Amino acid sequence: RQFISRWPDRVEGVEKMATLQGLRGEEKDAIDLMERFRAGHPDAVSIYSGLWRLLNRLDYQSKADEVLHQWRERFPEDPTGMELELSQRGDDLSTDEVKSLSAGLLALRAPDTNYYSVCETLLERKLFAEAAECYQQAGSTEYEADTEGWFRIEMQAGLLRALIGLR
Repeated sequence: RQFISRWPDRVEGVEKMATLQGLRGEEKDAIDLMERFRAGHPDAVSIYSGLWRLLNRLDYQSKADEVLHQWRERFPEDPTGMELELSQRGDDLSTDEVKSLSAGLLALRAPDTNYYSVCETLLERKLFAEAAECYQQAGSTEYEADTEGWFRIEMQAGLLRALIGLR
């Protein structure tokens, strides 16, 4: 409460308070708190991810989908929103929408993009040429947490699966 009163424009405090309320069984209060913050700070892109995570954690799937839709409408170039739309709604999207989101994510070269999930989504949709390009591009990306080389191995294995699919 002190954090929120001292820095009312910072979403971190609101997210922490909402998490605490959710843990205490005050789900509706947590959602209301984040919704009020979002209404008061419409340009705060991070409130959308926090609200989306909270709604998913509380199993409010239709409301989470609605927030994701609003997030993508308001911030169409936000990499986190793009990635979530691709991973959460990938089955519902058209082939062209999947290609567009994937290309957009890969073009951004955002450091926290989950390239593996983007490439895997393309592969699952049997978009083998796009998946092969994705794996090649992702494989050339430096991944900070790759201490064991697993990222490169996964990217090479995915590339191989995409190339086999092209045959």
